Amino acid sequence: MNVKVKRAGFTGFGSRKTKDGIYFAATMEIYDKGGIVFYDKTSFTECARVYFDENYSYGNVYCVSVKGLSCDVLYRYFNGTKEYTDEYSSVFFRNGEYGDKRSSDDIFSTVLNEEAFDISDDKNPNIPYADSLFYLAHVRGLTKADPSVKHKGTFAGLKEKVSYFKDLSVTGLILMPCYEFSETEFTDLLPSPDANYRIDPLSAPTVNFWGFKDAYYFSVKSAYADSYDASSEFKEMICAYHKAGIEVLMTVYFPEKVKNDLMISVLRHYVINYHIDGFRILGENIDAARIYNDPFLKNTKIMLDDNDLGRFYSEKPLKFKNLSFYNSGFQDIARSFLKGDEDRVAFYSYLVRENNKTYQPIRFISDYCGFTVNDLVSYNFKHNEANNEGNLDGNNYNFSWNCGAEGPSKKLSINKLRLKMAKNALLLSWITQGTPVLRGGDEWLNTCFGNNNPWCQDNETGWVKYSKTKSSKEFFEFVKGLNAFRMRHKVLHQPAELKMLDYMSCKLPDISFHSESPFKMNQDPVSRSFAFLLCGDYAKQYTGKAEDSIYVIINMYWEDVKFAFPVNGREFGIYRLFCSDGSTDQTFDESAMTICGEDCYFAPERSISIFLLRKKKTSAKNTSRDKSKQ
Repeated sequence: MNVKVKRAGFTGFGSRKTKDGIYFAATMEIYDKGGIVFYDKTSFTECARVYFDENYSYGNVYCVSVKGLSCDVLYRYFNGTKEYTDEYSSVFFRNGEYGDKRSSDDIFSTVLNEEAFDISDDKNPNIPYADSLFYLAHVRGLTKADPSVKHKGTFAGLKEKVSYFKDLSVTGLILMPCYEFSETEFTDLLPSPDANYRIDPLSAPTVNFWGFKDAYYFSVKSAYADSYDASSEFKEMICAYHKAGIEVLMTVYFPEKVKNDLMISVLRHYVINYHIDGFRILGENIDAARIYNDPFLKNTKIMLDDNDLGRFYSEKPLKFKNLSFYNSGFQDIARSFLKGDEDRVAFYSYLVRENNKTYQPIRFISDYCGFTVNDLVSYNFKHNEANNEGNLDGNNYNFSWNCGAEGPSKKLSINKLRLKMAKNALLLSWITQGTPVLRGGDEWLNTCFGNNNPWCQDNETGWVKYSKTKSSKEFFEFVKGLNAFRMRHKVLHQPAELKMLDYMSCKLPDISFHSESPFKMNQDPVSRSFAFLLCGDYAKQYTGKAEDSIYVIINMYWEDVKFAFPVNGREFGIYRLFCSDGSTDQTFDESAMTICGEDCYFAPERSISIFLLRKKKTSAKNTSRDKSKQ
């Protein structure tokens, strides 16, 4: 291969096609010889070698333009006898299938063909947090066992699910790591010398299914592509979701050694080149202030595992609220309240109304780590033996309750209770003012068989199983109805913080709290039930018209509890819409709700009940009569 090389001006790291050839830029401290070695894509044999001259550098940054290369060429940098991949490469070529044991010698950089898929006409939906409903998805795990998907385990397969998520009222997907990382695990699984267990090397897992590890951040994961062009396939998938009004967000994990300059470059890369709508950022030494204030990211959702977001408080109204905190604080309180622990009412009732004009709280009951919703109500203890780490991995504190039997049960009473508790679990997230996140598969009562840390399970334990049992079908319709119900009632997802005041002179506060007696909430440690009322008049400031008020009774006690309604039945029609005990329509069909003729309600044990309160129209005749009495 006849190649020509010359010095180039610095226009960023990585490689790309230009009118002068192919541009390369790399940081390298050369003591002997260094440069680029090129490989044939078919035989993986060396076909050319370019040496860096001191005249090609700006300090330790070498920039060259190379002519005579094919865009399909593979390359690595070399320094002395050591070869390594380009960490800034936008495209990687991997020799082998997903999960094959491989080393760094099996991963090559290649040059991005920027003309392959044009996204210039794509537009980000820019959905406010208050109107968002997220779905946490693993690209491979979501579709690998889906019988309706043709291109299983790939970006193309995820594209096939657009109508599914649209029908589910999902507004955004949060993808687990889908940039290039080596899923093969070797020495990371070796126990320390003083460990009290031993891993069988033949049965030890070899796949890091989740991808929370060192990575080549600028390239999407080639093993998640159905084609050889992972970059174009990823872009095509994103554009399909954007066209349907659904956002695509990425989870990124930065180990301690990753510097903040690199973090910013990675986030900008995906916003500029892929139109990514947001990031859930995990890792060490995250400079939250720098990310928040970066001008490229001001319209990008930034989700941080950080409780100290009050330091970003802004007196000025924000054009786009892009900051949120995403951690397990809500999950732990909600789970503990769900199973009936003491002293949870005061904590959870605050979380119902919590909001902030600068940042958004994210609400979930189930995350990628920890129990699924199904396992949360089916297991008291983790069962991670399949991970071959002596069941020592994973969180020991899951705040779970198995409803009377550990694992699967044939008892109808236990399964009925579990179905009700699973509905309660999701409801506790969905009825708050924060933005809910549904873990992929929870809508079908997916199970990881008690494994609360399936990081290495590229199999039915880690995949979403689209079970079609009677319970799973009912639960799916429940989730679908719950999502739609939340989205059509603005009072459930208001952009402003609730004040517990009647600041619009509606004769009711925006939100009020109750127990057995109206407007008196029992926050004693022994209390396990309370209610709240969202006044529908406050929707006018956002939608221009009033809505039905929503009254929610939460009874996590193991006996029925009597509640008096906080409004007068002569002024309001009180309609029971939903109860998680199964006594009402379970899809939130408002045409099927029934009117309540009593002034009180017996909330069933371990249940959540939802009522719609509609103001009765006052006739002119009644108005005149009322005035004559004055």
